[in-house]
Amino acid sequence: MAYGYVLRTNGTINISTISKTSRFVSRLKLVAAFGAKLHSEERPRALSLLLVDRATSNEAQEFLYKKQHFVFAAMGDMTVFMERISKAKDFLTKITVDRSGTLMAAICYRQLTGAQSLQRFSICLSVNFKSTLQAHVDKHYEALGIYLLAHGADEAESLTRLEKITFTVGASQSGVTNVSGKPIRPITPEMNGSCRRQIRGLLRKHFMKEETLGTKHSVMVRRLE
Repeated sequence: MAYGYVLRTNGTINISTISKTSRFVSRLKLVAAFGAKLHSEERPRALSLLLVDRATSNEAQEFLYKKQHFVFAAMGDMTVFMERISKAKDFLTKITVDRSGTLMAAICYRQLTGAQSLQRFSICLSVNFKSTLQAHVDKHYEALGIYLLAHGADEAESLTRLEKITFTVGASQSGVTNVSGKPIRPITPEMNGSCRRQIRGLLRKHFMKEETLGTKHSVMVRRLE
């Protein structure tokens, strides 16, 4: 299709400070960020394609969203953006959130359950919670579990979703520490592996509890029979 040719660019789109009061600003910010990456002779036709009308824009969205890595300055920007694009979030494949907090995390992961094409989600650990990396992961799991366990996912599916998650810390962030209280910057691949092992343990506990409850329920049913 022509969309694949016109929207053939791949790369990163940075989105920040999205207004919660304007219903159009996120779409225009997206188009502006996308257009800035195109050669001058490509820009008019690409931007016209995205803005011409709702039907054409909707058809072109898949080609645009799947090719881009969306980087959000803060979790609030991501949540507003996801509300704006609605069903188009099904096409998102790569997302990075550079700043997050404990209060917004649950909303963020609830929205993420609709991103069916997601391949990678990189998130900065909370900036308003100071503790060890292990404690951060335990606290983050309270929200992350919403995504990992969404739609009745079994243990295998939950583990598959977990592999898409990468944890980071900001360049000046000092609230994520090792056991000695020294700030961790950055979170290395080895540390991320340790974080995933920790979460796998939490998921195992969850499913063991589910299995136990299921067994107890079966026993009660048999007794009633």
